[in-house]
Amino acid sequence: MRRDIAILLNSIAKKSSNLIGNFTSNLAESWMHMRTKFDGGKMYNHCNRGSWHTRYYGAALRNNLGPLWSPKVWESSTQSTSGHYFQKLYNTREKNININNTSKSKPEIKQNRWKRKNESVQRGNIAHSQKTYGKECIQAENDILPQQLETIKEKFYTTEIDITPSEIKKIELETTSQSISTNWSEQRKKRLTPSKFGRIVKRNSKLPVAKLLFSLLYCTFSGNKSTRFGLSQERITILEYIQYMLKKHISIKIEQCGLINNPINKFLAASPDGIVLENNNRTGIIEIKNVLHNKPISLAEATKSVSNFCLEFNHHKELQLKENHNFYYQSQVY
Repeated sequence: MRRDIAILLNSIAKKSSNLIGNFTSNLAESWMHMRTKFDGGKMYNHCNRGSWHTRYYGAALRNNLGPLWSPKVWESSTQSTSGHYFQKLYNTREKNININNTSKSKPEIKQNRWKRKNESVQRGNIAHSQKTYGKECIQAENDILPQQLETIKEKFYTTEIDITPSEIKKIELETTSQSISTNWSEQRKKRLTPSKFGRIVKRNSKLPVAKLLFSLLYCTFSGNKSTRFGLSQERITILEYIQYMLKKHISIKIEQCGLINNPINKFLAASPDGIVLENNNRTGIIEIKNVLHNKPISLAEATKSVSNFCLEFNHHKELQLKENHNFYYQSQVY
């Protein structure tokens, strides 16, 4: 308890210089500050139809009756049971809450959460706050003039994208370890790669593009349990593919490769999991996907039980990639 209080007090103390003057350049925060003086930050229902009160009645019922409060209220009010899908929805919510609570109660999870909390307090964000809050702070960064922006863009394209064939080959050789290589990660950020095309092509044109651009340019994903398992199985999968081709009396080798830049459209690049060699000639590429995520089921079973699965049966009863799946767009770019 003392440690928790100390963390909170230290955080407030570090930000005291920003809090004393009560200055902010955040217009949304200023508006909400005024709103909370009159209606608690929520828009009051001026039509007097009861929605404002209903929201709080619902919160009280949820607190008293638990995650299944809605079906229970239904049964109590109507003297009948709610429908199957209604009950299923709230059963799923209760299950997810229980799983989440169980996960959070694990000692290692608590320890990691405490560690992150301490690190956050130690670092603090005063420097970041000072860029946004203060008497004279309206915008943290100055606008770049259109002429300056064009110059910066041209310089970036010339030095980072429009590279020579020898530099293209050098990047490929230096990034054969792929995700382990820092250069591989840096070079991929500067170019469009096949794994991004599904999201780009399927983007809803009615929605702002900023969120997609941010995820493409500043993605922080560094892998999860499924991707790590897939990486550990890549070599085994390659050997199985070589054996499969031998049964067809085709002798092949799989060559490691790094990031391959398109020599014509140099803003495009790809890093397949291997280059297929037949008689020492490059005849294709191999891209390995861990589509079952280590589940004890077959591909055929996964088409029925796994949501958004990448495969489906065609009219010949053969498995094929779904044409609306991100993996399909990725393979088309290759």
